[in-house]
Amino acid sequence: MTSFAERCFLIYARIARFFGCFFVPNAWRSVDFECSQVVFCSWYSAYVAVTTILAILLEAYLCRVRVFGQAVDAEDFFEKLYIALQVLVGAKVLNNLGFIVVGNRVFVEALRDLKRLERSIGFRFPEEDSRFWWMRRLKWIAFAAVVLLFGFTRSLAVYETVKETPAPQVLAATSGVFSLYYGVIESMVVIIERYFCVVLSHYVRFQVDRTRELLCDSGSDLQHQRSTRHLAIAVDRLRASMASVVKIVRKVDEWLRCAVVVNFVISAIVMCIMAYAVVSRHTTTHKLLATTAYSILACLSIAYASLSAGDIKGQALKLKAVLDSASVIGLPPTVTYQVEIFSLTIDEKQLCFTGHGFFTVDRPMLTTFIGLVMTYSLIVVQTGRKSDTPRCPNSASSGDHRNRNWESVASEVIRHGPDPSHFFPPQQIQGHAGRISTGSRGLEAKEPSISLLSISEAVVLPSVLSIGEFGGRSIPKLKLHERAGEKSDGERGEEDGLESGLLNRDRRRPDPSLGRT
Repeated sequence: MTSFAERCFLIYARIARFFGCFFVPNAWRSVDFECSQVVFCSWYSAYVAVTTILAILLEAYLCRVRVFGQAVDAEDFFEKLYIALQVLVGAKVLNNLGFIVVGNRVFVEALRDLKRLERSIGFRFPEEDSRFWWMRRLKWIAFAAVVLLFGFTRSLAVYETVKETPAPQVLAATSGVFSLYYGVIESMVVIIERYFCVVLSHYVRFQVDRTRELLCDSGSDLQHQRSTRHLAIAVDRLRASMASVVKIVRKVDEWLRCAVVVNFVISAIVMCIMAYAVVSRHTTTHKLLATTAYSILACLSIAYASLSAGDIKGQALKLKAVLDSASVIGLPPTVTYQVEIFSLTIDEKQLCFTGHGFFTVDRPMLTTFIGLVMTYSLIVVQTGRKSDTPRCPNSASSGDHRNRNWESVASEVIRHGPDPSHFFPPQQIQGHAGRISTGSRGLEAKEPSISLLSISEAVVLPSVLSIGEFGGRSIPKLKLHERAGEKSDGERGEEDGLESGLLNRDRRRPDPSLGRT
């Protein structure tokens, strides 16, 4: 019969082997990792290398299509987030694959230490507890369902993007297959931690029961029959086994600490993107489902790893409580001394995985992680809504447009002289054109409703356009009428007469400032 560690590793080893996580011989199919050696097979190395290169080329091509293709709206904020999500998934996959392949020997050594520890403490998992194995199968089924959903929805989302390119069905199907690859690889680091946490938590729980049986059952005849030497040896073995547990946890943590930081940070960013995808009005159904499936996968992996690591910490605290309560029972002095030393050497922090010193993987960290994700999700949602809001025509961009209008009118006035059609409606000009064009008689007979001062101001308008003010008053908004370029020769003649008459009268009018002294 295989050991508990081997049975827990059985399904995981086959999945990891198929998706290129381990360079292992065929003997690993039976999970006999106690006597197996890590073998870098040439065909297996080629398989992993070719798969990685093809995945990088495919994702680079899809990013190019999204950035430069016509199917993507460059102004859509979610499209930018979706491209960022694609880059983050690729970075996470490469990070996990690199750490697992490079540290494969460390992983095998940790598995062998598990097997030796299980044999030394005499661990026996109850065979009648089938609920544990059914729960494990259900978790693997849920994991496979989420990965399949991610692959299927992402293939549909890719098809929407590449449907204008040659062979879009082939690209979509290939992307779906590689998405399954991503879904498994990107969770491997967290699954490895969870595997060690589950196995080691059962080992520590077993030692808690043994310690309670040895020290706390003071009324039983079994303790009275045991000698002081026997109790001292049993306590010393328990202390050595706990030291082995700490050694295994520290070895795996030293191997995966950087990968854990990358996984937690990318998972938090992915969940923020998913929060914006839910409230965005421009998100398609397939992209929303793909983002949601990947976010659920990342969230479940983080939650399982944190809860499993919290189980080890909880069992260590229980063991310490049992040892502290055993010191008041009245054990022999030698045994009491060893029990006190054993209690002092238990450090629950040494039994937790750390993210390179930035955080500790346990249940309080999971609560903090959820709070940070919710906070930054609100920030991303607010930023996206501001970028999607249509701009008001009176905004700063409209001000720049008005400035360009002022400059164009000024340049035209400098080249051709002041054109009244730029400043007054054509109907008002045509109503007075007959009287003004007759010369000074029409002007002396009746004053036109058009202010001559306004026309004289228009003569000096080019010199003050750059400042934007004249005579302490703001210059009104200028407007170029579309009919200005469609006038007949007669209308142009009338306007020329209007301009010459007004300018001659303005020259004959005395300057009001000369009379004020």
